[in-house]
Amino acid sequence: MICVSINAENYDDCESYLTQYSFIEFRLDNTKMTDDEIRRLFNASNKLIATCRPGKYDDEMRHKILLNAVKSGASYVDIGYDSDIKKMNELKSVAKKSFCKLIISYHNYENTPEKSYLKNIINESLRMGADIVKIACKPINESDNINLLSLYKNYPKGKLISLGMDNIGRITRVAATFLGAPFTYSSVEKDEETAPGQIDVHSLKKIYELMR
Repeated sequence: MICVSINAENYDDCESYLTQYSFIEFRLDNTKMTDDEIRRLFNASNKLIATCRPGKYDDEMRHKILLNAVKSGASYVDIGYDSDIKKMNELKSVAKKSFCKLIISYHNYENTPEKSYLKNIINESLRMGADIVKIACKPINESDNINLLSLYKNYPKGKLISLGMDNIGRITRVAATFLGAPFTYSSVEKDEETAPGQIDVHSLKKIYELMR
């Protein structure tokens, strides 16, 4: 399964994507949408992930945006592993009541830590109530890719998404669903990635067709 990741800046563009893709991650990091527009967007019947990474908005505002998306019908909400525990618990509680699955994610844009370190993060995230744990790291070499992919064998199918960033990590994005990830992420176009190393959805679909 492929989730198309989209920078959700304005409502009209986001609404147009709803007719093109059934599974979308809306990145709300730089959104200009009003509270009402976010409610309308996540009230759609599509399978939608609400994500709001640090940057433009402070923690309080990001928390408010995600709560709004969850209450409005998001299928998944993604919150960082290092998030404030009180805010995480509130999101977790609201998500459970709203039948929204919790993704706890860890990102490392510098390197790929030791496998034991990543396993500790995954185990702790699962203990905190994650339905899915997402690991995204920058591989320095192919050994890092192998370590990222080897994590799947330690966890039940559907509980982990382990990805490598940048060009060297692209193979992990293709292999993810074959090894147990519930889905993998893609971009709309080659120049519209929301994370380094994402493969555009058209190319990724062609790759999967060739692998059948």
